[in-house]
Amino acid sequence: MDKRDIDNSLKPFLKSLVNILLKVLLGISVLGMLGVQMTSFIAILGAAGLAVGLALSGTLQNFAGGVIILLFKPYKVGDFVDTQGYTGTVKEIQIFNTILKTPDNKTVIIPNGDLSKGAMTNYSTEATRRVDFTFGIGLWRQYKKSQRSIK
Repeated sequence: MDKRDIDNSLKPFLKSLVNILLKVLLGISVLGMLGVQMTSFIAILGAAGLAVGLALSGTLQNFAGGVIILLFKPYKVGDFVDTQGYTGTVKEIQIFNTILKTPDNKTVIIPNGDLSKGAMTNYSTEATRRVDFTFGIGLWRQYKKSQRSIK
């Protein structure tokens, strides 16, 4: 993947997806070599897939969210984002979740389903960022009073 310049956001996602698919194909191949009728097995696999899909609807929602994130790229690895009440740098985009590293060095794992349908602020899309500071006047008055009393 490094030779083909694949986006860093896409690498862990593709690795885990290919890993799961190869394990399923290996299992089907081994059963075929053992003499199990593949037509009936594929029908059973389809029914089991439907049952698992209904049972894991939240997980499938996170998978679909991961696909949407990788297609539309609202953020990528290395971006500084604010989402779901957390602010941090995106370290990894996986199949089912995204890993953030917060400024105070905490690791936050957020499901992709929530990220794909929730609001998010990406601070890394622009080259410059504006910072606003608010200062109170009350401290200035106290400082001036203390200066008068010294004289």
